[in-house]
Amino acid sequence: MSTKIEWAERTWNPIVGCSLVSAGCTHCYAMGQAWRMSKNPNEKIGPKYQGTVELVKGTPVWTGKINVSDEAMLLPLKYKSPTVWFVNSMGDPFHPAVTDEQLDRLFGTMEACPQHIFQVLTKRPRRMRDYLTRRKNAAPIMVPIGNGLLEQHPFNNEMQVPSNIWLGVTIENKRAFIQRAKLLKDTPAALRFWSCEPLLGHLGYIPPDLMPDWVISGGESGKGARPSHPSWHTHLRDLCMQAGIPYFFKQWGTFSPINQIGGRFDHRERIDTRVMMSGEYGGHNGWPMKRQPKHLSGRSLEGIEYNQMPAILTRGAAA
Repeated sequence: MSTKIEWAERTWNPIVGCSLVSAGCTHCYAMGQAWRMSKNPNEKIGPKYQGTVELVKGTPVWTGKINVSDEAMLLPLKYKSPTVWFVNSMGDPFHPAVTDEQLDRLFGTMEACPQHIFQVLTKRPRRMRDYLTRRKNAAPIMVPIGNGLLEQHPFNNEMQVPSNIWLGVTIENKRAFIQRAKLLKDTPAALRFWSCEPLLGHLGYIPPDLMPDWVISGGESGKGARPSHPSWHTHLRDLCMQAGIPYFFKQWGTFSPINQIGGRFDHRERIDTRVMMSGEYGGHNGWPMKRQPKHLSGRSLEGIEYNQMPAILTRGAAA
């Protein structure tokens, strides 16, 4: 499916469903989408999402049920032109309810499509690290793809991690950084990235050896969105610029910062809330923020749109 996600071209959802695991999940856009899709009368859409969400106080919430579509598992094989795919925008491929056999099929399809780039994002990097390390060190296995078999799994000791598969973690605050950054670093990968969206706090000191190959950051949008302090993003941007790492600023979301003019905030702008460096809202010392539709908030950080992405790599070895 084509996507409005600025750093991808299409989404691929052979595995759908999830459960809440951290602060970044609270207002997950995919829960509402899954609820709507579960009511779709189209027999190829509705059943795929059945049971993955339930209403809790009138709001769709993940149930932890995972559904796998055999047909969708083969979708990238139908596209010959190089495409950037965001994998599982409607769930987490490393959710504990996803089996290793299902992951084998997922990664087998990606291995069979060297013309594409696959962006795999998770909030469960321990499972990702353990799965890929185990597969990389295990004896070769046969992987079913459609009516045939791949000769080998892409992550075994005879083959190297394909560079068209990018592995990332969501890092929304300092706690998530502590829990996930080192696990990503220890994961066999050709390219590692962070998605710091929604960014809900300052990440503080980041050891240079834990920086990934690409960083995305952005604010939160939708119902219940939490404002994001500009300094949280400029901190990441500056680290990336110093290290020569591509940086992508995705959006401000529902709340955009009121700009300074001559060192003072523009008093002509409406102030809807303030956000402190600590992440607390309100008070008189926080950065003033204005609520508005995200398309009006825009994607400029200090007057510049950052759209940097890693170079499209040739197939090579994992670090």
